[in-house]
Amino acid sequence: MKQEALVCRQIVDLVTEWLEGALAEAEREAFEEHLAICPDCVAHVDQVRVTRRLTAQLRSGPVGDELRRRLLEAFRSWRSP
Repeated sequence: MKQEALVCRQIVDLVTEWLEGALAEAEREAFEEHLAICPDCVAHVDQVRVTRRLTAQLRSGPVGDELRRRLLEAFRSWRSP
């Protein structure tokens, strides 16, 4: 049975499983068919790939005083749309 077409919201929900190769074949095919026609979802998948790659490079450990100050300053000045 063919998987029903996916919508963008479903792509957002499934991107991690797709990147990890954890989708069933029919769902993977539907995911990839959607990517073939939706440049916005392609951009989202690319952003998730970059985020995963960069966060994998982070080291754990204490945050220095200067970085802590800059982060707190950025959070305090942030305004939601």
